[in-house]
Amino acid sequence: MLLGVGLDLCRIAPIRRSVSRLGKPWLDEIFTEAELAELVRSTDLAVAAARGFAAKEASAKALSTGFGDGAHWLDFETGPAETVRPVRLHGGARDHACALLPAKILIECQTWLSRDCGWAVAVALMSDRSSSLDQTIIWSTVSEAVIKPLSSCSLRLNDIGRCYA
Repeated sequence: MLLGVGLDLCRIAPIRRSVSRLGKPWLDEIFTEAELAELVRSTDLAVAAARGFAAKEASAKALSTGFGDGAHWLDFETGPAETVRPVRLHGGARDHACALLPAKILIECQTWLSRDCGWAVAVALMSDRSSSLDQTIIWSTVSEAVIKPLSSCSLRLNDIGRCYA
């Protein structure tokens, strides 16, 4: 059963400035050791950080916590940058998930980069692991309905705001 959906759009330029000005201490506040190891292997640290940032934001929205109520950046740990990333929950985020549903909860996140306008886009789906939900169909639908228009920059910013308002 689909329990939550989160969408986040992250501009790459501000992330690039933060990485440049604040460096590793800033990254340490947001990313776990495993995530940092993955980030430093990328060809563009700022782009990889923006994708990870968007993935965490989307995951927090899917769980309906945001960052607060005991959930912090490090509580959402994204897996390797594959097509669909698994998200491990820790601390307050895990506590919130367990309170929602005692069964195993699965959060998966997929990220895309806009072609020309400098955005990282992430969608996270939270589902009950025991369901027979066909994730392939859901991800295909999300890609067609949400991601393609956003990643092609065919929407104006006001239109993007209406997509998830």
